[in-house]
Amino acid sequence: MNYKEWLQKNNIIAYRILNNSFKNNKIFHSYIFSSQKGQNIENEYLYLIQKLIDKSKNFDPLKYSDLIFLDGSKKIIKKDQVLNAINQLQQTTLDSLGKKILVIKNIENTNIQSLNSLLKFIEEPTKNTYIIMTTNNISSILTTIKSRSQIITVPPINMNDWIEQVKMFNYGKDFSILLANLYKTKKEIDKNFNEDFKKNYYYIIKILKEGLIDKNNFFIEMNNFINKKNWKLNLSFLNLFFNDIWKKNNFIPLSFKKEKKLIQKYINSNFDFQNAIIHINDFFLLREKNLNFELSKINLLLKIGECYE
Repeated sequence: MNYKEWLQKNNIIAYRILNNSFKNNKIFHSYIFSSQKGQNIENEYLYLIQKLIDKSKNFDPLKYSDLIFLDGSKKIIKKDQVLNAINQLQQTTLDSLGKKILVIKNIENTNIQSLNSLLKFIEEPTKNTYIIMTTNNISSILTTIKSRSQIITVPPINMNDWIEQVKMFNYGKDFSILLANLYKTKKEIDKNFNEDFKKNYYYIIKILKEGLIDKNNFFIEMNNFINKKNWKLNLSFLNLFFNDIWKKNNFIPLSFKKEKKLIQKYINSNFDFQNAIIHINDFFLLREKNLNFELSKINLLLKIGECYE
């Protein structure tokens, strides 16, 4: 991917900050990319890595041999992980370029001991080593780390612009708006948009159609279909579909553009979409607490069933 062109179009401020620092030879050993919660900022830090290693624009920055990656987006980063990463930064490089890079995604998901260990290294960095951090909660990072880092703020994504971009990726007119609402980067879309995605999509539509006829069938089918592997995608489908009921009433472009007639039928049926959306959002919060999946799922589906007249 050409990250330079992407930044020039989508985040010109970050592009200028990074380019000016290289142009003036004022490269920091520590960078923090800050954005809103849930916003993906991968392209920004990948462009920085690309600048640091000065490889071909077609080279995947994440495949650089002296890159260490810690991912805090899924679970807490522990102190020993940070210490091991720092130790690797101080070892002999594999690449002849002689540069080592540590990327910490969602650094806010680290404990204070990890941050203190990182601070010590940032205060006295090894030559040709760079730390790149991302965060969706800049206020949670130690002030001392922020003061020793170049902070680059990533502006919120403009949904209309993003939808237009996704349309140009040629995923099909029936899926473009839906994909734009589900994912925030092309990489995420490419990872998730496959035949299983389409099968899940069509099956959820089938269940929604049957639910207008028999809400008990909605519960039975959904209960059998949703599991620990596919729940996030399928409940996101339901959430967007119920949001489309509100959008259609307010003349806003639909995520399920192909299902206008079905959405209208839900409007005519007086389906309580507002409560359905609340219940789904509550379930997402419960999953973060790792409560019993099957019991939570059944409870959710029973509540959604009650939203049918």
